Amino acid sequence: MSLRRTATFCLLLACLPFSTARADDDDTRFLLDQTRRTAERRMQPVESLVAPPGTVVHEGRIYEVGNNLQDLEPAIYIALNTGQ
Repeated sequence: MSLRRTATFCLLLACLPFSTARADDDDTRFLLDQTRRTAERRMQPVESLVAPPGTVVHEGRIYEVGNNLQDLEPAIYIALNTGQ
């Protein structure tokens, strides 16, 4: 190997642990957030967790969702974030 290739290889190896540590931090943050959401859902009364078809529950209120893109986008976002 040439000196330039060796230096490039060493530089790549030196950067590898930093990207792994960053990924571990992201995984930890995701798992902590997921655990918090699960705990919050378990604390809520059972009847407030179920939304009738065509609706979404947000902050204790039931909202009807239309069949157009403008209504579906926020409803999908809320449904995914609250586990509905």
